[in-house]
Amino acid sequence: MQFATLHERAQQRAQQRAPALRRQFASLPIALQTDYLASLRTGARHLDGVPSQVFFAVLFGLTLEGFYSDPVYGGDEEVQAGVSTEQRQTVQRQTVQRQLADDA
Repeated sequence: MQFATLHERAQQRAQQRAPALRRQFASLPIALQTDYLASLRTGARHLDGVPSQVFFAVLFGLTLEGFYSDPVYGGDEEVQAGVSTEQRQTVQRQTVQRQLADDA
């Protein structure tokens, strides 16, 4: 099975098996989100043939990539990845300019 298929099946299954009456993951209380993610990390959940530990590893890796990606492209918007104040101000100006351009 190809990665894209595994990933899609895992996402669908994770949403189907979310606790609290199958609500969307984002709407769950933080404690339930944390418990659910921990169960994926430890392999306690089954995701329709997709190893939950594999799914969690990919999810975690992509989350880190998004957090530390270039702010010019929408990642690390608060510039937490250890840049200087001058760089942070430049990014903030660019972000505002991009938002103004998008609103125009």
